[in-house]
Amino acid sequence: MAANEIAGIAFERAWRVYRLLNSKTTEDSERHRELEDFIQKCCAQGATDTEAIVVLALIHLKQLDEEAARRAETGKNRCK
Repeated sequence: MAANEIAGIAFERAWRVYRLLNSKTTEDSERHRELEDFIQKCCAQGATDTEAIVVLALIHLKQLDEEAARRAETGKNRCK
């Protein structure tokens, strides 16, 4: 299977799961672009296991969400 085909399948699967968990996320969101970039990097580095890429991508998105939540919480605390 070609790298672009692997990336496409991995992206669709990871995005579907992410959207199930984060229903307010839209197609034009920052996470959508970050997911595309992450999966492309994985494939460029030689990853070929679609399911492994999906798992890594979901972990990556979760970490991004956690970092954003921490930044938001830190911002709220500064205003007090």
